[in-house]
Amino acid sequence: MPRTDYDELWEKQSNGSMNLVKRTSRIVSDEEIEKEQHSERLRVLITRPVANLTPAEKDDLLEFLVERTRRG
Repeated sequence: MPRTDYDELWEKQSNGSMNLVKRTSRIVSDEEIEKEQHSERLRVLITRPVANLTPAEKDDLLEFLVERTRRG
């Protein structure tokens, strides 16, 4: 189910309060949501030492690397 995704830019004021400077929205499809979540997960996995990954995380990372190799 598509959702509305909001990007907000906040600015801290001198008195400590926050002021919303800019807000944009976009409709995001299920495929885009899944791709963004998958990409973010892989970014996290790539930055961690392999010894600290769970077996499932190692499988995800290996799948990503194999797919990237196939694409060239």
